[in-house]
Amino acid sequence: MNKTTIIATVVALVIGGGVGYLSGGSNVASTDSTKVAELTKMITADGEQMKKMGDVMVNASVLLEDRGAKYNDNDLSMAAKDLSVYGTKSQTNGKSMTEGNVTKMDM
Repeated sequence: MNKTTIIATVVALVIGGGVGYLSGGSNVASTDSTKVAELTKMITADGEQMKKMGDVMVNASVLLEDRGAKYNDNDLSMAAKDLSVYGTKSQTNGKSMTEGNVTKMDM
């Protein structure tokens, strides 16, 4: 086999695989409406839990920040700031999930 035949075979396989992947993917239009409703309910519930978790993290970070300042512990203060950032991120992502903006989540 020469190089042209090998290259043509590889290109044909890649194109065929891509077309097969796209045509075999799930079709949202054919999805049962009850499954979509269940999924929406699940995502909303998960978003509410994520918001609550973010609230707890932010509240805990305030307590850690106070302890770090009280005992002059820089590591504890830095951990509190990190926890606050992650908590705020969880709050934002949870809010996006409950509002139906799952694609706007910050990962």
